Amino acid sequence: MKNIFLFLLLIALFVFQGYSQSLVLKDKDGNDITNGNFTVNGIPSASVLKAEIFLHNALEEDIDVWAKKIEIEIVPYTFNTFCWVNHCYTPQVFESEGALSLDAGATSLATDFYGEYYPEGNSGTSVVKYEFFSRNESFETVSVTVSYSAVDATSASMPRLNQVRISDPRPNPARDFTVFDYNLPFDTRSARLVIRNLTGTIVMEAPMDPSGSRIRIETTSLNNGVYLYSFVVNEQVILTRKLIISR
Repeated sequence: MKNIFLFLLLIALFVFQGYSQSLVLKDKDGNDITNGNFTVNGIPSASVLKAEIFLHNALEEDIDVWAKKIEIEIVPYTFNTFCWVNHCYTPQVFESEGALSLDAGATSLATDFYGEYYPEGNSGTSVVKYEFFSRNESFETVSVTVSYSAVDATSASMPRLNQVRISDPRPNPARDFTVFDYNLPFDTRSARLVIRNLTGTIVMEAPMDPSGSRIRIETTSLNNGVYLYSFVVNEQVILTRKLIISR
């Protein structure tokens, strides 16, 4: 009986290690941003906005990691790139050509990965998701979503961002529907809710009444899984967060 218990314990430990998080993403301050999001703020006249992301190998073995970018919401006439292992790709490249080798317990350097966003004088917020994956079957793909916000606070055409109020979805996880409460500035010209799958494809888009206060989304057409929802006000992405569908 004791041998059977030890055998089952070893199996459990093996399974746990096989599916434990192998790569941790951190910001420049050391905060864990794995599968999360953060914002890089700037102004439209800035030459470039930079998102620094560090990769930490939490395994007890060396790993090779590749990077991929997914454009979720891009302001027209802007462009973005990512730099990988001392090489910056052109805006048309979405996946790294080579891998970054990380020793067990090691953390990448500041030059190993960072995203760059060029507003080119255009106001608005662009959202880019970065995924990191490996050819190892036990490796869990991780990601972080970055909002590059280049907004001129003095521009009369921009919504007063401090007046925007958007609640979390209720319920979340959702089954057949979810509801958002919101409050938009009086000078809002347009607003909509956009839902994308994790590859960045739009699966649902719903207009919002700028003078309204609640929007209900029917989710029966969505498959179980994790989605990203974005609120776009006056053609600016105000926020992007996760919505889970579970039945």
